[in-house]
Amino acid sequence: IACTLNKLTEYERNYPLVLANIILGGGPDSKLFKEVREKHSLCYTIHSISNKLDNVLIISAGINKNNFDKTVDIITENVNSMKKGKFTDQDIKIAKEFYHTSAEELEENENRIINEYLYEEILGLESIEERVKKMSKVTKHQITKVCKKIGMDTVFLLEGGK
Repeated sequence: IACTLNKLTEYERNYPLVLANIILGGGPDSKLFKEVREKHSLCYTIHSISNKLDNVLIISAGINKNNFDKTVDIITENVNSMKKGKFTDQDIKIAKEFYHTSAEELEENENRIINEYLYEEILGLESIEERVKKMSKVTKHQITKVCKKIGMDTVFLLEGGK
């Protein structure tokens, strides 16, 4: 599912959107992982990723094609619930911890270190230390506001063939 991100500010793109994505589909604690994979057993993998440069959020799931409609319905419900602020302070805390841990792991991977310096230079991003500080101050209201700017745009199923 390709989602548009409508009229985000630079701050929204770099902070609340990142946390919204982590809460929605960014890992094993995410809403989509818990609902679609664990609760309903509709997929073997599911995640979301935001592309800040293209203002797109992509939700991908590995499913049996017979589960397509039900999976899309549950994903839609979860995106809509995020727009209504139906996520907890604990969800936010876990997302911030996930972000912080990922930032700490940067120092252990030379490719990620290089990428971070490129992001800082080319995209004008702040240092990772500054981003971690700012991320810790993001509020539920800011995350909900960003979620309201997510528009589910293109839904498709890739099928294998013989």
